[in-house]
Amino acid sequence: MQSEEIVSIIIPAYNVENDLNNCISSIASQTYQSLEIILIDDGSTDSTGELCDLWAQVDCRVQVVHQKNRGMSVARNVGTHLAHGGFIAYIDADDRVGPRYIECLIDALKSSDVLISATGFVRYSNKAPKTIYDLVSVQKLSSEDAVLSALNDQEVGFFAWGKLFDASLKPVLVFPEGRAYEDQAIMYKVFDYAKTIAYESACDYYYQIRPDSVSNKTRTNIVDSYQAFEEMLTYCKEKYPSLLGVVESRMLAACAEAYSTLMCANMRSQDDYYCLLKGYGSKAKNNKYLKKSIKAVYRLASVSRKLLDCSLKVFNK
Repeated sequence: MQSEEIVSIIIPAYNVENDLNNCISSIASQTYQSLEIILIDDGSTDSTGELCDLWAQVDCRVQVVHQKNRGMSVARNVGTHLAHGGFIAYIDADDRVGPRYIECLIDALKSSDVLISATGFVRYSNKAPKTIYDLVSVQKLSSEDAVLSALNDQEVGFFAWGKLFDASLKPVLVFPEGRAYEDQAIMYKVFDYAKTIAYESACDYYYQIRPDSVSNKTRTNIVDSYQAFEEMLTYCKEKYPSLLGVVESRMLAACAEAYSTLMCANMRSQDDYYCLLKGYGSKAKNNKYLKKSIKAVYRLASVSRKLLDCSLKVFNK
């Protein structure tokens, strides 16, 4: 097939020796076979690198890059730079996808004449689910509707995975290095660049819940989520003013969560977030999208830091 028909799948891999084979097997057996599979071994200290090399030996579509540990963003950026296909997809190395994952995404993208297609995901912890492909529907969303969907944790998330991108989007598929929540930091801009997104209902991205995943640890990097929403708020003032209230509510919630997490970790930077809590008090009070529990955090911050900390410690237990 011509290069414009090839889908370049980028897989950052760091210490995933127990999951990598299942992930790549689910990709290698896709019904859509014109694939370029780019494995980025991000300085793994287990057998991940060796497994990547073994896959390159048995499947000519696989290429491997070994690099020092530089994080998810750098790995994705390296893979994006190396991609030769007409389409790009990102898959996390501890996840899996259904057998028609790429087929459904590319059909939705082409039939809708858009630059991005997306699907939903299913969480699992032990055995990966199976998708029934009988009735896969496709709907088109404006970039504004896609951003709103992601803000509300609905069909189209801010995740890089679960989507197929036309290669013309490469200039905006640049993840910020050294930050967590790197998808959240750019995906709204990618939606805006693409203008329209096709959502297909297969929901065949299988997201594995692991006890040692970042989301299940004390997340001092939640400050990166706050930063992403703060940047998004500035961006939306010009592009999507109707979404400002929703974006602000997510920023305020991330700020409160950052303070709580930093307090539990006993980190000095919590002082900065306490100042933000006090400064955002009126915004929190007047934001109709903000949950009552988060508004209570801001009310307590305006009364007494000691009272706030005691309340958060009780809540976190």
